[in-house]
Amino acid sequence: MVKLMRGVTAAAITLPTISTAPVLGAQEGMVIEEIIVSAQRRDESLQNVPISISAFDSESLAVNEIRSLDEIAARTPGLVSTPRNPAQPLFFIRGIGSNLIDAAAEASVVVFVDDVYIGRGGGMNFDLYDLDRIEVLRGPQGTLFGRNVVGGLIHVVTAKPEAETTARIQATAGNYDRIDMNAALGGALADDLFAKVAVSSRKRDGYVRNDTTGNKVFDEDSRSLRGQLRWLPNDDLDVLLTGDVYRERTNGDPRKVLGEGDQFDISSPDPLTVEAREDGFQNRDLWSLSLNATADVGFGELTSITAYRDLDYSFFSDFLGVPLTDVTIGSLNAIDERSQQYSQELRLAGLAQEGSLEWVGGLYYIRERTKRDDFLQQDFDTATGGMPLGLSGQVLFPQDNTTDGYALFGEVTWHASERLRLTAGARQSWDRKRVRLQGIDVTQAGLPLKPPPLQQEFDVSESERWNAFTPRFAVSYDLQDDVMVYASAARGYKSGGFQGIPTDGASASVPYDPEFAWSYEAGIKSRFWDGRAQVNANLFYTDYTDLQVSQLIGADQVVVGNAADAEVKGIEIEWIALLARDLRFTGSYGYLDATFDRFDAPPASGGDLSGNRLPRAPKHKLNLALQYERPLVPGWQVLARVDWSYSSSFFFDPRNRTFPAEGDRQGAYDLLDARIALTRSDDRLELALWGKNLTDERYKTYIGVFAPLNQAFVTFGVPRTYGATLTWRM
Repeated sequence: MVKLMRGVTAAAITLPTISTAPVLGAQEGMVIEEIIVSAQRRDESLQNVPISISAFDSESLAVNEIRSLDEIAARTPGLVSTPRNPAQPLFFIRGIGSNLIDAAAEASVVVFVDDVYIGRGGGMNFDLYDLDRIEVLRGPQGTLFGRNVVGGLIHVVTAKPEAETTARIQATAGNYDRIDMNAALGGALADDLFAKVAVSSRKRDGYVRNDTTGNKVFDEDSRSLRGQLRWLPNDDLDVLLTGDVYRERTNGDPRKVLGEGDQFDISSPDPLTVEAREDGFQNRDLWSLSLNATADVGFGELTSITAYRDLDYSFFSDFLGVPLTDVTIGSLNAIDERSQQYSQELRLAGLAQEGSLEWVGGLYYIRERTKRDDFLQQDFDTATGGMPLGLSGQVLFPQDNTTDGYALFGEVTWHASERLRLTAGARQSWDRKRVRLQGIDVTQAGLPLKPPPLQQEFDVSESERWNAFTPRFAVSYDLQDDVMVYASAARGYKSGGFQGIPTDGASASVPYDPEFAWSYEAGIKSRFWDGRAQVNANLFYTDYTDLQVSQLIGADQVVVGNAADAEVKGIEIEWIALLARDLRFTGSYGYLDATFDRFDAPPASGGDLSGNRLPRAPKHKLNLALQYERPLVPGWQVLARVDWSYSSSFFFDPRNRTFPAEGDRQGAYDLLDARIALTRSDDRLELALWGKNLTDERYKTYIGVFAPLNQAFVTFGVPRTYGATLTWRM
């Protein structure tokens, strides 16, 4: 690995240095647009930040027809999105993520919206509309963002109100009876007061048919509203008030049965047909308020971010998705969750020593209250010849968690010379969680055995505290004006928690500890060919300790513990090339070697798993895109784009099983998207035809192997979709 890193680093540094001559011939106006990011909590060019970042501005979001974070993942090296269900995405960066969804659990890859942390998975997936940009920061960000960002983060930045009056209306029609609408209107209410309102509606039929009920499932039906009010009384004060509302009502996500078990018949080979007893449903209601105020206080810039988020989420699923037969086997799962989150951040940033020192420091507080009811109905009595031995029944796990988190953070960058910059920062975090956890046998059958996974009813209240120190160090050097190399070391931390559905009171009372990571990275950010080509590349090595792993032990016990240490290393490359005035070539590649150093799982859960690959960590990810744009007829121009993305195989479970029905392994797959748009030269009117997954690839987004039945229960990704979008702008 050391030789590999030396060789790739040398090649990356040499490439732009020898290519700065205008090989393709400079053409006036042909330069790559600069993207401004806020990864270091200040606005600066993407090319000047010594962090691995993928950034998508509003134009790239539009030409890629991106409306969800899943589509961002396909175009970002190291990022994988495999939703447990459409309302609870699971994000993994460089093999690190979390499938923990209990009330006291935290995410390893976190979503922020306008600098506001989103704590619950049910609040992370939403419609992407009227945005300024999306930033994906890879690796631990334990200093400036801090809150549980041990694997990385996704930062969604909305478009802010401006003095200029703007208006946009967009309508989309597509297959599966898709009808989408979104609109935005903004402008000045007074000389110093600006406003914007943006609305969105998405509706589509399901692409999976449940033969048992005759209904379509995996549909979409959501509505969103965002309002913003911005006050700029003078050059020293900027105040932004944002409120948004999101509502979703969809059918559920019953599993497809694969395998060779003989407990029941598998009637249809079609992966987009299921035979579940219940369709299920997903309902989400989310609203939030945030107040972001920035003031120049003379010696620095003071920023206050106050935010409140409220999530009401309910979910019902046929977890096994088995057909109705004479043999009654099944598992139904219902979740009802309500969470409220309040956060406050105070940040002060400024310059010192005539601008040679850039500094930022701050305080952070968050309180999150989550009440969650996990209900399971198990129907397994016929597996014992119909004897009521406690394998069937209904069990309820009420969970009530309150999290209080505090942090003190700071970072300083010293411009040691015109070309050399040194950065050092740290965050001290303190977390406290107070839980009440219950396990209730709803059937109350009086049998010696409780319905799985419950073994003994319980009602326990516990609390625990954790703290962590997470520093970051970085050095960057400008080899020339448009070529920067950097190296960094950073520590990440994710808070501990409590079991959500433990088997008994003893298990409920024992918390699991935080997980930590040290990440080391070296990279280069370069522009050459007179600004027509850009290559950013990095090598990284990350050492994880005490990884929080959720394991299915036996047939019915889900246990979370600090079971493993892991080593992750790899290479990531992103590029843009303006091959001609009309032709743009972009892409990215990521190589990932992510394995468990130590993982002593219980025998019922695989035993020693050391050396196994981390879940959701494909070794290779590749994205290639060609975009062609030119005038077509007077007053009109055409833009055509083709995107191809590839992922090598990966596993969904640490056991890395390949049986039955390929076990928990997703084989290599690729996706092909395309879009062609006809736009008026004044940009006021555009008609676009688009298609996604044009080859109709079948790939899995969830796999659960159930060994007693010798079968796997899976969900598949969205098949081929296509449509037309009409956009009008004022």
